[in-house]
Amino acid sequence: MAKANVSSAAFAQYIERLQSEVTAKKYKSAVDEFNRTLSRAGIESFAKMPRGTLNKYIELLAEQGYAPASIGVYVSGVKRYLRWVEDQGTKVNPQSKAEVPKKRHVMRDILTPDMLRAYVGYADDLLQEPVRTAAILLPCTGLRANELVSLPLTAIRKVDVQLQGRTRRVLSLRVTGKGGKERTVPIIGEGAQVLLTYLSSYRQTRKGPYVFPGARSRHNKKGEIPMATRTLRYAVAQLREPFGMTFTPHTMRRTYLVSLWRRGVDAPTIAKIAGHTNIQTLFQHYLNLDDQDVLRAVHESEGTRNAKAKR
Repeated sequence: MAKANVSSAAFAQYIERLQSEVTAKKYKSAVDEFNRTLSRAGIESFAKMPRGTLNKYIELLAEQGYAPASIGVYVSGVKRYLRWVEDQGTKVNPQSKAEVPKKRHVMRDILTPDMLRAYVGYADDLLQEPVRTAAILLPCTGLRANELVSLPLTAIRKVDVQLQGRTRRVLSLRVTGKGGKERTVPIIGEGAQVLLTYLSSYRQTRKGPYVFPGARSRHNKKGEIPMATRTLRYAVAQLREPFGMTFTPHTMRRTYLVSLWRRGVDAPTIAKIAGHTNIQTLFQHYLNLDDQDVLRAVHESEGTRNAKAKR
């Protein structure tokens, strides 16, 4: 499989430009494992792959203990790889429909308003800049960790918005996410004031194009490298101990999106803010609504209809 190995290296460079750092890494691992599977089976070219090769690969992943969700990601990566290989002019024998194990969607935890206030307090007490402001902005922007740490100063926008007949200047972010797609992200809660304070104090002492410059080193004397994603993840891990629950920067992303829902923002708008192409992604993985949310949504809409009927 020498030809496949060369292709996989080029594919790795290709996919890094289109996907997030985490997804690209998983896709590369998926392709490496797939090529090893081909080599072990003595398959010398993509054109000679039996139609059931992809399903055999799925079986091997399951035998190795991969969870259904991980298998789904790996299969997506291999499918993307095979399409890319074809685009390069290499013949690929069509594969049978992939029989991916069904995964059970489990809604993950979010922080309640009281927990969120405590989280901000802990961040304020325990962390130093610039990671302090970055940690606080996670639940105020809903950005993925890698999006937040790589945020350029030019992404910060002050926009005049008409609200109830009055003009109000609000702070927002213009973010480039997966696939190079741009979106506008509102900053909620205390996030705007925290960011403005940070920009007028600590950030004034640092150079470079990023909102959160990386630590000074011989490789980063001018602040031209952003804060490492792992630095932010480690900081969040420090803050979760008092809560008795495991949460990550992605927990803050879910918390932000549910906060928008509770503010009355409609689902299509929330999906656009989150950068979700498919609105079902929002409902399946992010909108962890409790009984109060469900009842309030129904009865508030009922009250609105009754008020319109009386006019």
